[in-house]
Amino acid sequence: PPAQMALEQYMAIATVLMGKSRPRMLFYGCGLDTAAWQRLVVDRLRGELVVLEGTSEWAARCKAASPASDIRTISYDSTPMNAQAKLLQVGSSHWSEQVGLLSLSEDLHRRDFDVIVVDGPQGFDRYPGRAQSVATSVWLARNATPGHHTHLFLHDSARPHERLVLARFVEQPGTAAVRLGDHLPRKGLAQYLIPSAAKHKDTHSSWSLHRSDPTSHHRASSLSSSLDASRSTEHHSSRQTTIVRHWRS
Repeated sequence: PPAQMALEQYMAIATVLMGKSRPRMLFYGCGLDTAAWQRLVVDRLRGELVVLEGTSEWAARCKAASPASDIRTISYDSTPMNAQAKLLQVGSSHWSEQVGLLSLSEDLHRRDFDVIVVDGPQGFDRYPGRAQSVATSVWLARNATPGHHTHLFLHDSARPHERLVLARFVEQPGTAAVRLGDHLPRKGLAQYLIPSAAKHKDTHSSWSLHRSDPTSHHRASSLSSSLDASRSTEHHSSRQTTIVRHWRS
């Protein structure tokens, strides 16, 4: 695989994908690894991949390198990073009120993604950072089909701003998110499992970004216990060999 992430981080994502039948993947930020994800998710696993990119020039460049990939340009309207720092001085709750959901096409609202990876947009200076990407990802996960669980990954999760974003939008009780790990090479890759909050099919607008669910903490604890009980004991080196072979072929 390409070197935008460490091998351990690519493996963490690929392991989840390979455990799914025809996985659906949403990726924020196209780059050198877009073609590799296309080969793994679509060509090898017969799944679906949608890549969201905030820069039209970079989207065109990625599309030229991977013509078959579904790469879509989106607009971020959150406060630039250098201004977000000022908002954070008056409290993260005030800052979070300035962050809205991204405007996505209806087909993405109606699609249950197995894996969402946030590796864009850029998170410094005049760029919007990843607050909107993360907030929208949590909304999609919580409003998926009842019983569905979404794996959410945030790259560069060890950076101070990304830690604040996770604390505000992912690690709140209302998300019922279970933290599965943080793969530390190259500034971190945080991994969460988020269950749908929908009670009935076609209730995709039932969960609000800023609403707390008092029963979610109990559900998250129960889900965490179930995960601990069912984790595979498969040997790590064997799994690593399998994943790398699928990626490179």
